[in-house]
Amino acid sequence: MATIAGSTMAAWTGLRRRLDGWRYPSQETRDSRLDLLRGYMMVVIAINHMGWDSWLYVFTGRDQFVVSGAEGFIFLSGLVMGMVYQGILHKKGLKAALVKLIHRIALLYLLHTALTLAFADASYLLGASWAPPIDDRVAYAAGVLTLEQTYHFTDILYLYMMLVLLAAPALVLAFRGLSLLALLASWVLWGAFQFSPEYWASLTANHGFPVAAWQLFFVTGVVIGYHRRQLWSWMHHLPVRVVLPLLVLFSAVVVEQHLSGGTLIPIEEWTGVDYYQFTNKWQVRPGRLIAAAVLFPTVYLLVTLAWKPLQRVLGWLLLPLGRNSLFAYSAHLFAILLTTVVFPLIPGCDRSDPSINSLVQLTGVMLIWASVQGRYMASRVLQQLWTLRQRQLEAGSLGAKRGDRG
Repeated sequence: MATIAGSTMAAWTGLRRRLDGWRYPSQETRDSRLDLLRGYMMVVIAINHMGWDSWLYVFTGRDQFVVSGAEGFIFLSGLVMGMVYQGILHKKGLKAALVKLIHRIALLYLLHTALTLAFADASYLLGASWAPPIDDRVAYAAGVLTLEQTYHFTDILYLYMMLVLLAAPALVLAFRGLSLLALLASWVLWGAFQFSPEYWASLTANHGFPVAAWQLFFVTGVVIGYHRRQLWSWMHHLPVRVVLPLLVLFSAVVVEQHLSGGTLIPIEEWTGVDYYQFTNKWQVRPGRLIAAAVLFPTVYLLVTLAWKPLQRVLGWLLLPLGRNSLFAYSAHLFAILLTTVVFPLIPGCDRSDPSINSLVQLTGVMLIWASVQGRYMASRVLQQLWTLRQRQLEAGSLGAKRGDRG
């Protein structure tokens, strides 16, 4: 009996050591967990946007789950922005941070307008199903340039640009020690939209993502990112053995509530609206926020505890996409065109077949990854050429000085 007990304890000790060895290394300066999660959100968005039946929807939710890649992408983008600008504000001051923010907004404006016009033209020329004919191209281009018009799949870039604009006052308030006021203003704006969404329609080009509603994810992420060190320090004192089971339990309830169509918890009896209205994605209804508040920290904690195997298996794919998420999103627009318009022209490419469509979607994801890697390699080559040129100029200047002395 003692031998069995001793063997069990030894096995449990070995398992604990192995699990402890999987944890995320706390000494890293950049939080690669956020990069990996942003990369995963990018894959989810890309696969869902490519459409048709697929086995991969088990991992992405097919944009019909209680949270989607868009919420995660927006929240994580705000979180990273808060972390980055906290350092800039405290090292270089408010003016430097605002200048950098203005440059970011200008870049997003140029990217949004250029991609919207290019993607609209390409979609129309290739006969994409989402591409209605544009009768007045000059008026359409003017609408895009004045931010009164956007396009299918590029509307999230418009949303992101508007959210970065809204991040400016949130960061100023956080810098002044008024983070709670920033959160309160964000919640008030979200609440105002819930009661009168038609009043805030002018903030949304072409009635895509309502900025007044979606800003809550982003601003909350900015404030959390700004105070990341204090919050992370507080979280490290929480007992994982208690917190993890509770989060997993709550997450299981959220998932079961969704799978049961809202019958597990009688939401309609309590709120007067059915489950699908209570969790409406586009208007960011309360059920959506509750699900995000439960699932986001659960996933983050699980990634923390299982970091090393996740990094080994998926890091090569997800980390580059997460670290270059804006470029990856831009590239995914043209991957959509290839997989939905060009690939079906290949003999035997039946996109109504889930197995074939899964392969097509994976191919699209790999094309996005390859474009990110290609951009990285091209930037490294250009940087090396620039460094070589500078050394040649310095060597030539030094040689000329020696010649003058001679």
